[in-house]
Amino acid sequence: NARGSSFSFSVAACMGDVAALLCALRSEDSQSRGLAEQELARVRGNPELLPLLFLAIDGGGPNAQLAAVLLSWEVPRTFQLLPAEDRVALQSRVLKSLEASDRAVVRSVADAANSLAQAIAANEDRLWVELLHTLAQLVASGQDLQREMGFYTASLLVESLGPRLGGTWPALVESVAAAVRTEQSCAIRTAALSVLEKLTEVEGQPAPDLTEACEAVIASLEMQGAGAAGVSAAAELAALRAMAESESSPLKAQLAARALNVAFVALSSTSECRRQALQVLPAIARCHGGSGETCKRLLTMLESAPRDHADLPDVVEAARQVAEYSCCEEMWQPFLQCLQAAGGPDVHRCAVGWQGVATLATSCVSKLDSAVTAVQGALQQTWQHQDFHASAAALSALEAIACVDGPFEVVVPVCQGLSTLQSPELLEPALLVIRQFMENATTDQAAGVLAEVVPPLLLLLTGPLDAQCHALETLTQVMQASCELYMDHSSQTAERLLPLISSPAPVGPAALEATGSLLRGVADVSVMPALWQSTGATAIAGLTSPECSRRKASLNCLTSLASVLPAAELPVAAVVAAANSALQTDDGSLAGVRKRYSVVGVFTGDMEERLAALRAASLFVAVCDDASLRTVFGMCNAVCTQVQHAHCTVRVQACRALEQFARNLGRADAATAQGCSGNLNVAVCALLNDPEARVVEEAVYAGEELVARAVASPGVVAALKAAQQGSAPCGELAGGD
Repeated sequence: NARGSSFSFSVAACMGDVAALLCALRSEDSQSRGLAEQELARVRGNPELLPLLFLAIDGGGPNAQLAAVLLSWEVPRTFQLLPAEDRVALQSRVLKSLEASDRAVVRSVADAANSLAQAIAANEDRLWVELLHTLAQLVASGQDLQREMGFYTASLLVESLGPRLGGTWPALVESVAAAVRTEQSCAIRTAALSVLEKLTEVEGQPAPDLTEACEAVIASLEMQGAGAAGVSAAAELAALRAMAESESSPLKAQLAARALNVAFVALSSTSECRRQALQVLPAIARCHGGSGETCKRLLTMLESAPRDHADLPDVVEAARQVAEYSCCEEMWQPFLQCLQAAGGPDVHRCAVGWQGVATLATSCVSKLDSAVTAVQGALQQTWQHQDFHASAAALSALEAIACVDGPFEVVVPVCQGLSTLQSPELLEPALLVIRQFMENATTDQAAGVLAEVVPPLLLLLTGPLDAQCHALETLTQVMQASCELYMDHSSQTAERLLPLISSPAPVGPAALEATGSLLRGVADVSVMPALWQSTGATAIAGLTSPECSRRKASLNCLTSLASVLPAAELPVAAVVAAANSALQTDDGSLAGVRKRYSVVGVFTGDMEERLAALRAASLFVAVCDDASLRTVFGMCNAVCTQVQHAHCTVRVQACRALEQFARNLGRADAATAQGCSGNLNVAVCALLNDPEARVVEEAVYAGEELVARAVASPGVVAALKAAQQGSAPCGELAGGD
């Protein structure tokens, strides 16, 4: 046995045993292969294995490739175990094996050489100079395989050693440029271009100057012209994109203009070349810092790109990136013109326009009002095309417009198009657009589109489960936005909702919340009395449901009804019990571990129920009669504990609830007021010291209520003064003393 190890075959008889082991590892018989893998695991890490693997590589045949793979595994883990003279011999053997005649073998040896170069750099703080010399000889060799493997190995080294190779950049770039100019072999050109791509990813200094290689790539593509095709042309375009995206991009002035031209020509080539060209175009826009003229030219190219429907997602993404890197003021009108000229079957142009509008909407809010007619007309055209990608881009643009409180009129075609959408995947984003607009709409704006939006939403309530859920959520938003103006549609809506409120989750809870919003707008128990009775009974029963979603929906529904029902008819005790239970439930939000400037917490179903409980507390304490006030104040302490919650949204809602409790302290009996005021002060003071500005903004109102009723502690007074002056306290007063 070698050097006292568990090596199971003697060095004298090693070669036959290694050959047998390699054959067994390649066996199709799982039992033989399993035994061989166990044997390999026993001998791995033994330096004596390395020379045997080299012998197997030299022997060629089926075992050579596997031996080379094992060599690439073993070199990094055993190199440092060898004596100095053996390490030198190992390096020589690796260099010699790079000249083997089997491509698969040489690739594995190259992996081993790269690992060995990393080990030498890490442990001896030097470059493996002999390897660099060997690579220089290989890339200049007269044999195709050696040149290809020379570039392949160089790409591995550039990726793993990066700036350590800085002194070799000029020679390496020159070799790559020469290969791009003169090599006829696609494999060699692709390997050389791989080196170029790796060079663009090098971080730190010195950064390689890629100008010579960039010129060579562009010249090669120019020479191929419209005939550019195949793996090599695609690789050249990929390298061009990588150079455009690199921090030290060589694409300046004239080179950038030439790159644009070759990318445009490549759009007429094979699908892979087109895909790469569509990535080159926005990359050039990026490296030019959003030059308006460059972006306009790019947009023209995208508009006139050859029409292959399979490329449409890449066209849309390219348009998005062009818009992202462009000068908004200069690019808004060209993108809008794409929409205005979007008639007919030109879905490419339409998708480009929509994606540009979506990306620029935030920065061009002032231009949205003047674009209403164009956007409405283009959306109607898009619906008629029934093209998924163009429609998705349109909805993305409309959502962006809604988020910046854009002109409400553009939502009308979305409502009109709901019934004609052919793709289920488009329904959710279409309804999301409607909800976004309704969230920012005035009551009159919302009421103005009811005739367009309500019928298709009610029709969706008879559709698939997902469609029902999305429609109910949207319908709730519509009713909340339009308030009492929804009355004209209340009867037909009630007819659809009543059979659904007792349905299993998720439809039943969503229908219950929608019904609460409907009745809140009706505000008259004498109208649709059966619906009032059924809804109230279902909601009260749902407060004790084992399903979190139904408990949450019941709380939200009863909160809606509480704003219009007589105080004496409110189910106060049931709501207080359910709210206290929700506020004391562990929702997995990591309460108590919130860092001062790092808010953690995941929005869960239990947290939705917690928010519903806080909303119920806010409203019930405001609308309940004096006889029920003591019961409602039974939620106060549970609300106060929410100041430690990890999620900012919960703390904001807690502020609003605490404001209502503070405002109604004067209505409570002396014992209740005295028992709650201390906890209120502690909670409000903590919220005034919160690291989140929007929490502090809401906490100010609660603090002002405590001060107005002369029950504020010195801590609250100081924290409130600091918050109002815009200087956050340091947290020492969080106790409220």
